[in-house]
Amino acid sequence: MSFKYRTSIFFKRHGTKLTMALVIIIMFFYVILPLYELIVTSFKYDVDYLAIPKIFIPTRYTMDNYIHVFGMDNIGRYFSNSLIAASCASVICLIVGVPAAYILVRARFPYRLNYFITFWILFTRMVPPVATMIPYYLIMRKMGILDTRLALIISDTCFNLPFVTWLLMGLIRELPKELEEAARIDGSNNFGVLTRIVTPLLVPGMVSAGTLVFIFAWNDFIYPLFLSSYKAKTLSVVIPGFINDFGVLWGPMSALSLIMVVPVVVVALTFQRYLVRGLTLGSIK
Repeated sequence: MSFKYRTSIFFKRHGTKLTMALVIIIMFFYVILPLYELIVTSFKYDVDYLAIPKIFIPTRYTMDNYIHVFGMDNIGRYFSNSLIAASCASVICLIVGVPAAYILVRARFPYRLNYFITFWILFTRMVPPVATMIPYYLIMRKMGILDTRLALIISDTCFNLPFVTWLLMGLIRELPKELEEAARIDGSNNFGVLTRIVTPLLVPGMVSAGTLVFIFAWNDFIYPLFLSSYKAKTLSVVIPGFINDFGVLWGPMSALSLIMVVPVVVVALTFQRYLVRGLTLGSIK
C-alpha cells in the first residue's frame, strides 16, 4: 500500500476531526492570547512592556500597576457606579421586558399592531448608541440628572430593553398555551397566569437576558462618556484616562482592564448553567 493511498484513507476517516481540532486550536489562541497579554502587561515594569524586541514571557513581575490603580482618587466610586448602573438596568429590563414580551406574543392587537411594535422594537435596538447621544444628553439636561447614576440607569435600560423583549418573545412563543388555558379555567386572570405560570418557566431565559444586559451595561462606554463627568463616571470611562500627553500608561491601563473583567467573569460563571439553558430554550423540542 503506497504512502499516498494510506494518507488519503487517513484523511477520509479523520479529516473532519482534524479540521475541527484545528479550528478549536485557532479559536483558543484567538481568545487566550489577548487575555494573556493583558494579564502579563498588568504585572510588567515600564521598561519591559516598552522593550524592543517585545518580551512575551517576562522574568520579573511587579504589583506597582495595581497599587497605582487602587491608589487613584474615587476609584471605589467609579466601581460602584458601574456596578449599580449595570445591576439596576438588568433588573428594570426584566421587570418591564417580561410583561411586554408576553403581551406582544399573546395579546390580539387591532390591525396587527403587534407586528409593527415588534419591528419597531427590533429597529430601535439596531440604532447605534452614538446616534442617540444628543437626544439623550438634551433630555437628561432638561431633567436635571446629568452626571448622576439615574441617567446611566435610564440610558442603559432604554438601550437594552428592546434586546430583552425580543429575546423573551421568542422564548414565550415556545411555551405551551395549554398551561395558560388550564390556569384560566381554574379562575386565574392574566396577571396570575403571567406571574404563576409563565414567569417560572422563563427563569432560565430571564437569567440569560439579565446576565447579558449586565455585561452590556458594565462594558458600556458611549453613554457614561457623554452623560457623566465626575460623580457618575464609570470604570470604562476611566481607562482612556491613562492616555495622556506623556504617552500611554500600559501597565495601569492593563491592570484596570483586568479588574473590569473579573466581575463579568464571575457573573458569567455563576449563571453559566442558566445562561446556556436560556439561550437554547426552544431550539430543540
